[in-house]
Amino acid sequence: MALEIRHRDAMEADFPTPFMTRTHSNVEPLNAALKKLILELRATSPSVTRYTSNRGGFQTDAGFVNRQEPAVQALAQMIGHATRAFYDRYIPAELSVRMTKCRLNVWGWAVVMQASDLNSRHHHPDSNVSGVYYVDLPPRPATADPMEGAIVFSDPR
Repeated sequence: MALEIRHRDAMEADFPTPFMTRTHSNVEPLNAALKKLILELRATSPSVTRYTSNRGGFQTDAGFVNRQEPAVQALAQMIGHATRAFYDRYIPAELSVRMTKCRLNVWGWAVVMQASDLNSRHHHPDSNVSGVYYVDLPPRPATADPMEGAIVFSDPR
């Protein structure tokens, strides 16, 4: 006896990884001030890349966003607002008990990468939210590999 076996698939995203993109406008003066400061730090401070996922390039310590320069404080405020928006939208759904207080701890560093530098695959185990802010991007030559300079995210699980 020949049986006709059929199947039906159901797919659902049981473990989604939320991802937020935020674009700022009118940030040219801020980015210029940040770039100037970061390049000054690169010229006068040791890089901590030896202890990071960077291969080449320059990196400040993780206290960069706590600096007192107005441009850094403006950046820290932008990061705080974005993190709060992300938190308000995604984190409460992950909790089994409603939180009555939440304090956001923000830390971050500045990185300068040149041609042939790279940042290897890594994760931030002590972070609930991670982000990237680009101060400056070099012009891309028409002949460049489309993946050159790309940031790549992978499922953290």
